[in-house]
Amino acid sequence: DYFSHNHHWTLLLNPDRKTNQFALPGHEYALFNPLQNNPLINLTKEQTPKTSLSDMEVGLRWKKTFSGHDVSFMLAEVTNNNPVLASQTIQNQQITLQPIFTRYQMLGFAMNWTDEQTLFKIELAKKWNKTFQSKELLVNQGLLRKNTIEWMLGIEYDANNDFYLSFELSDQWIQDWSAKLINRQHESNFYTIFSKNFLNETLKTQYVYIYQIQDQNAIHRLQTSYDINDQLKAHINLATFDIRSSTSVLKNFEDKNRISVKLEWTF
Repeated sequence: DYFSHNHHWTLLLNPDRKTNQFALPGHEYALFNPLQNNPLINLTKEQTPKTSLSDMEVGLRWKKTFSGHDVSFMLAEVTNNNPVLASQTIQNQQITLQPIFTRYQMLGFAMNWTDEQTLFKIELAKKWNKTFQSKELLVNQGLLRKNTIEWMLGIEYDANNDFYLSFELSDQWIQDWSAKLINRQHESNFYTIFSKNFLNETLKTQYVYIYQIQDQNAIHRLQTSYDINDQLKAHINLATFDIRSSTSVLKNFEDKNRISVKLEWTF
């Protein structure tokens, strides 16, 4: 990091690339679980990125702060957090597929603007060479590289610690989209968070709502914690899933509504 007046420069050099962790193959929540029992497919172990100085993530960010708001630009080459399936070999009429993590380049812009208790957020990114899954597994390893434009609009409101409320709307647009892709051209999501404390802040509650616009899928989460005394705290969490699309990756969760209770003792 380098600071100069209202300018802030950040250089990113990350040899230890991290990706999203998923349930192991065979588990009911595994990412590619529907392929496990397909006799025509041999699904091998994923190719997880390893620590490497020669293949590290790199980026450069510039940020400038003004009175009440800030703007920033970022140029980077990073590893995609989610894997795609690359076809490796065909033997005895069986296709070998391996989950791999690919890289892409991006130019991003962000702006935050505050007005006393309200924060407005804008993010916009152009990404090059993002790898997507093709329906044609035998062509180009079943992979297609496309450019995308992704954006997010958000607003946060903090009522002097009385309650907190936020909304976010985001979208991924695949440019030069093809019907060969498994992904749709637009992937849009809406998020909202509401939190409030009661009983002299001994009872804390937070509600999270996530809505996938194209599939009309929704996730509801309610988290509560109560300070019984200085040493004992109780947690009750509830999650429900309203899954309407039969092709959604969330299909496995449609009948998995859950509630959890935890007691926390500090000594």
